Amino acid sequence: MISKPDPIQAFIAAYSRGDVDDEEMEPWLRSAYDRGLSPDETYALTMAMALSGDVIDWSGVRETIVDKHSTGGVGDAVTLAAVPLAAACGAKVAKLSGRALGHTGGTIDKLECIPGLRTDLDVRTFQSTVIDVGCAIAATSDRLAPADKMMYTLRIGPA
Repeated sequence: MISKPDPIQAFIAAYSRGDVDDEEMEPWLRSAYDRGLSPDETYALTMAMALSGDVIDWSGVRETIVDKHSTGGVGDAVTLAAVPLAAACGAKVAKLSGRALGHTGGTIDKLECIPGLRTDLDVRTFQSTVIDVGCAIAATSDRLAPADKMMYTLRIGPA
């Protein structure tokens, strides 16, 4: 049996390839924001964004790996406290962060102000740090979830 591709996943894949431009994506995002998405639609969107590029494979790791997600609030100060706090409580936290898109510094911009601190970790170093230390905050790669980065730059919010 041939399964029909999910329309959301097909749309996001087309956007990632450049077959759909920002002018077509913006109204879709506006509609999704205004009416909301069902759990199945949210899953399809999340998977499409995650699978739009490389995926970090944690399958060989016994521990549960968690993420502290950020929607890019103004001056994200939560990550800098929440990630090590969760690790101190026993969680294994793998946090990928980005740079600022506007006037405030992003998490990576803030961390890079610390002399000697590296945020440009390769996947192997990122994973081993999470396992050995309990947490890591690293800069995103252009190869990880590029659709997410592309859509994030559009910043759809209240009309």
